[in-house]
Amino acid sequence: MTRTTAHSVAGSSVMRVLVASMRRSADGAAVITSDAAAVAAAAEPTALARATALHGVNHRVLDWLEAVAPDHPAVGVLAQRNRESARLDMRVRGALRIACATLGDARIPVIAMKGPVLSAMAGGNAIRQYGDLDLLVSPEDLGRAADALADVGAVVMPLEGWRRLLEKRHGQIPIRLPLGVPLDLHWHLSSQRSHRRSFAIDPAVALLSRSERFTLRSDEVSVLDGVDMLLHTAGHAGWSGGDCLGWLVDVDSVVRWASGRPQGLDWDAVVARALQWRVGPLVGDMLARTATVTGCEVPVDVIRSLDSGAVSRLLHTVERMSPLLRESPPPRGLSRIVRFDARATLPASLMSMTSRFATAAVRRVRGVPTDMAEPVFSVPGAGDDEWRDRYLAFAVEEGSHRYSGSLLKR
Repeated sequence: MTRTTAHSVAGSSVMRVLVASMRRSADGAAVITSDAAAVAAAAEPTALARATALHGVNHRVLDWLEAVAPDHPAVGVLAQRNRESARLDMRVRGALRIACATLGDARIPVIAMKGPVLSAMAGGNAIRQYGDLDLLVSPEDLGRAADALADVGAVVMPLEGWRRLLEKRHGQIPIRLPLGVPLDLHWHLSSQRSHRRSFAIDPAVALLSRSERFTLRSDEVSVLDGVDMLLHTAGHAGWSGGDCLGWLVDVDSVVRWASGRPQGLDWDAVVARALQWRVGPLVGDMLARTATVTGCEVPVDVIRSLDSGAVSRLLHTVERMSPLLRESPPPRGLSRIVRFDARATLPASLMSMTSRFATAAVRRVRGVPTDMAEPVFSVPGAGDDEWRDRYLAFAVEEGSHRYSGSLLKR
């Protein structure tokens, strides 16, 4: 049984195509309605291609169009994107194979996350688009992992040098792997310290201890266990703004994969761990929206158990005011802004929102750029090794425990 919500699909012909492409039956097959061809024909090609890219659902829309309207003018653009995605997917999987073998030889446990894993889970003929590789190691193994990868040709490239990486308290190291594949080497599920402090996510060592094996195309890799992966996927989608249909596809993919394993998906564990991590409102919100749009099975009791009251009502309210299912959501829509700062309680959410806007205002007054440029290759200088050691020590200290979910204290 799934929860239905008040979310309504906008009358836009483009959005009708996007939503139609996301519908899946219980067995994961695309739902093709009798009016599918007419719905496709009504969508203007350029607008459809633009919205498909905006929402990150090129793979779903391409598969759907090829099934119901293969001659649609947008198919050529989407197919070209898919060829590019397929080439990148092959390169990333090759780099992943090298990285896992290298870390395995060094006896460093590692988990593959996000991009290629979610792409393999998505199903269909087209390739889910993504841009890089994410791996998780324990903070105690971080330095050895970076050195081992460097020994096989990877370039360790902390943003603006190790000192800057430490100042920003990043929870990952940017690396360029062989084959030119960018890697974020994580020692925590969240790279942002504000999230590490605001939530109470288990440290990497706990996640690694319950990891499981997953067949990624022709390779086997370690991934987060079903509950951890669902919480990470739904939580990351929520605190990233939750305003892309592609994130709902990812949540749908994880639910279907985890439910289809021999042991199934333990929904009681989902609720218990979400509350422990203090991500209940975000996860519940994303699960409810995913069930509505894709048709995946989410028990009503799960949504109810994750409902936090005030925070959940706030998320429902802003969704009605700034709905996801419309033609062109603005980059900083109201629901996106609120989800950035949604926490376990309303006071914590308001505190996070106030802190973020105050910080942004100060940065603007001081003329500090609000966005980082693309990662640059760090040029070692005097004291760089010292800052590297300091950063690694910080990662061990910060990543060795689970915070209480307070912005102000552990």
